[in-house]
Amino acid sequence: MSGATGIAARRPIVSRVKEAVANPATAYLLRAAAWFVGLLGILRLPWAQTHLLLPYTSFQAGVAERLLGEKLRVVVAVNCSGSDAMAVCLGAILAFPVPWYRRLAAAAGGLAMITVVNTVRLAHLSRVVDDRELFDLLHRQIWPALIILVAAGYAFAWMRTATVPRDAARGSDGGLLSRFPAAPAVATGAMLVAAYYAFYDRLLASPFLAALAERTAWMAGTLMGACGVPATIRGGVLQTPGHAWIVTPECVTTPLVPIAVAAVLVARIPWRLRLVALLALPVVFQALAVARLMVLALPRFLTGSPTIAVHAFYQVLLAVALVVWLARRQGAGATRLAAVALAIGTATGLVAGGVDRWLVGPAIERLAGGAQPWHLGHGYVDPQGALAFLPAFQLGLLTALWIALRRRLDRREIALVGIAIVIGAGLTRIVLGELSTHAEIEVPVVAIRLWALLLPMVLAWPWEKGRRRAGATGSTRGTPSPAA
Repeated sequence: MSGATGIAARRPIVSRVKEAVANPATAYLLRAAAWFVGLLGILRLPWAQTHLLLPYTSFQAGVAERLLGEKLRVVVAVNCSGSDAMAVCLGAILAFPVPWYRRLAAAAGGLAMITVVNTVRLAHLSRVVDDRELFDLLHRQIWPALIILVAAGYAFAWMRTATVPRDAARGSDGGLLSRFPAAPAVATGAMLVAAYYAFYDRLLASPFLAALAERTAWMAGTLMGACGVPATIRGGVLQTPGHAWIVTPECVTTPLVPIAVAAVLVARIPWRLRLVALLALPVVFQALAVARLMVLALPRFLTGSPTIAVHAFYQVLLAVALVVWLARRQGAGATRLAAVALAIGTATGLVAGGVDRWLVGPAIERLAGGAQPWHLGHGYVDPQGALAFLPAFQLGLLTALWIALRRRLDRREIALVGIAIVIGAGLTRIVLGELSTHAEIEVPVVAIRLWALLLPMVLAWPWEKGRRRAGATGSTRGTPSPAA
């Protein structure tokens, strides 16, 4: 290894993280998240709800009554103000790197649009209040999703046009979005995922998904029988030696479906291929649902808890796909590199899982149980085992990512990152328990699984940037300069 490469490979983690944050797209996403969390926190303060949101909501109710020509037949509370949509819209706009007067003008337009849509919402709900089933559907699912989509769509449309005229006049590259080519996919995926969760309860009650769940159980049981694993199917119940699994509509749905649809919609492919891909997606996800149940046929020493293994199927699948993708980017020997990375990552995860189960987990339980003066004695209900799986998965994935990126790390850096992940997982358990008990905030399990994937990716990404820059520096050593 050359001197320049060796120095670059040993730069501190902090400097590499700073390099990653300096990326325009990453910096924007971090600012937008900070604005969103800050605005949402301010709007949740009792003073803000009493002196800002309540008058604002009363104003909207008054306008809705004038539109209807009668008193509203619904109770209008502070949570009817559309504050979540406002935080989403304003966070995206105020973080955008254009002059402040343009941000404030766009923010005012976004607030006006959300106000109009929310006022129409109040009037419409008042009209359909007698039909209880329709009212619940509109109130809990359709209108919240519509307002969020309007807010996100307005912000994204403004970002698409905010920098074009001035940047084009200066011969610029088109601003942030040109440096963030994944922005259309991210925006489309976010909107489709929001719609997916807005209709989620309705989807789970669908007779079609109930029939699909039974068919999936039958296909998995038939395949197990063909492989020599005894399996019986009774309706939606799949019975294997030592396991009885109820296959519900929740087992055949996943937020990866809207994400895959978004990827196909924004992909730069011919429309015929796009159509074929959209038609193939149901077949692909049906096969994945069957493969997910086939985990029950694996030996116990490979899967550990069947509940954790089945529920973490898509989480592990995404991790494997990420490692393989990164290994393929390294050029020659990609297949062998991916296999080695996955094998060592799996071994690391198994070892970390054992350490967490026998040492770290009991220590955290003793800490929580003995910390009653600080109110840390509340546990988080974890029926799917997402939290129990968190530290082992993150350490295993991070190890696999480092190997796939051909990184050489010193022992101190590996130890520091490993300790940080284990401590972070323990604190996550405590914090989620406190939020559930004291604030009645139930963090969805999909957020935990997203965090399980996101943290190793964030820790590994700066290392790839450092490797590329180090490789570029080393490749120029000894190369003659071009003639003047």
